[in-house]
Amino acid sequence: MGANYKAIAAVKTGDLFFLARSRTWFGRLIRLFSESRYSHVGCFVWGRMDCGERELYVIEALEGVGVRHYRFSLYLRDAEREGFRIDHFDHRDPNVDGARLARYCLDRVGLPYASPWQFIRSFFWVGKVLLKTCGLPVNLDPGKRYFCSQLIAEALLAAGGGADEPGAPAPEETEPGDLADFYPLGPKETLYVAA
Repeated sequence: MGANYKAIAAVKTGDLFFLARSRTWFGRLIRLFSESRYSHVGCFVWGRMDCGERELYVIEALEGVGVRHYRFSLYLRDAEREGFRIDHFDHRDPNVDGARLARYCLDRVGLPYASPWQFIRSFFWVGKVLLKTCGLPVNLDPGKRYFCSQLIAEALLAAGGGADEPGAPAPEETEPGDLADFYPLGPKETLYVAA
């Protein structure tokens, strides 16, 4: 299929993207432990290039990089090389302000990715049970380090939204698939499928 440019043009600031079928070792590890079809999530923001033209960007927390602001045109190139699918979701909660969601993420650009210990504390049930039994917090560095779904879950809350299902995990325990399952998000279109 390649890129769906008509659907890309319809993306709004604050809309979300989910990655499926990532062939990276980290993407496979996340899908294995989360049992979700999605291994990554981030948000979109429209911005202006130096020449004044509008351009679409993504904001994401990426392992080995941290929270970054990245041109979507380069993201499409990476999708082709890595072989993943990009799905577009919008938020169906009328209380969510897309601009506030994007601003929350933009304000965290440059922060580091969550530590490996945070990953273990957040996603391995033995770690979570032990921490909760001992009365210790799951989040090691609140507001200082992020993984992708934690960033987006916090941004949704900051933008006026929240989970619409009982039992939704805290942001630091949220997996990419949890966002699609517990939050009022709606799939729009697939923006890219690697050939």
